Amino acid sequence: MKKHQNMQIPVLKNEAIQALQIQKGKWYLDATLGHGGHSGEILKLGGRVLALDFDQEAIEVAKENLSQYLTEGKIIIIRENFVKLAEIRLQNKSINQISGALFDCGANINQLKSQKRGFSFSFDSYLDMRMDQRLTVKAADLLAMGSKRELTHLFEKFGGEKKASLIAGEIINQRKVNRPIKTTTQLVDLIIRIKGNKERIHPATKVMQALRIAINSELENLKSGLQLAFDWLKDGGRLVTLTFHDGEDQIVNNFFKEKISLKQAILITEKSIQPSKSEIKKNYCSRSGLLKIVEKI
Repeated sequence: MKKHQNMQIPVLKNEAIQALQIQKGKWYLDATLGHGGHSGEILKLGGRVLALDFDQEAIEVAKENLSQYLTEGKIIIIRENFVKLAEIRLQNKSINQISGALFDCGANINQLKSQKRGFSFSFDSYLDMRMDQRLTVKAADLLAMGSKRELTHLFEKFGGEKKASLIAGEIINQRKVNRPIKTTTQLVDLIIRIKGNKERIHPATKVMQALRIAINSELENLKSGLQLAFDWLKDGGRLVTLTFHDGEDQIVNNFFKEKISLKQAILITEKSIQPSKSEIKKNYCSRSGLLKIVEKI
């Protein structure tokens, strides 16, 4: 596999691949392709991959990294969100069942560090935050349209922001004096005025996370995607999830509990697998990762 210079480091890579129990010639779903780190490992072990991503920039990198396997027809890459898995399944009838599915819910680090896409408070850029450029609503639009109540709820639910009401109120105040919040710098400055800048993490982290989740419908899509992948999974196949915040983790927990209570799956990981200290040292972004596994029965 050719390694691109911008290759994202997959979190808990070895553990995730081991959990899938790769069999040669069998098909696996990589629901969140990114730069192809997990898919590349599946392919090296002889598996075949149907890979999804809705970010065209990420797909271009993955295609370069996995060019050999694309040429050999061992991987199918589709620009789509996993919420569309029912349609994707109909379009790929030759793949009767998948032998495993992987959902890595972590945001692409190149997206977050982009100077032009509005994910990062490290750069002054327009508040876009769309992972899929085909979406019409941007983060700046959400801040321009939302009421104080709606924005407060959003910051609390998706970000766990304790000063959500104060931040939402000041965003509304800025709109009233014809100074709507449109850029990352404007938003960060507003939050720092309210919260100060003495927290362990950047004071804007929770609000930025909440906006990203809302704009991309991340949690709603995850609920649907897990069910659709599970339906396609063969008996004995495994569904592997890698989550990075409480919202994602709660959705996965609820989904797994439901399948277990219905006797449709067994839990393989009674306790979530977490990154080792050495992995966190090499890749600080892995620190909050939680790996869970169920097996369909």
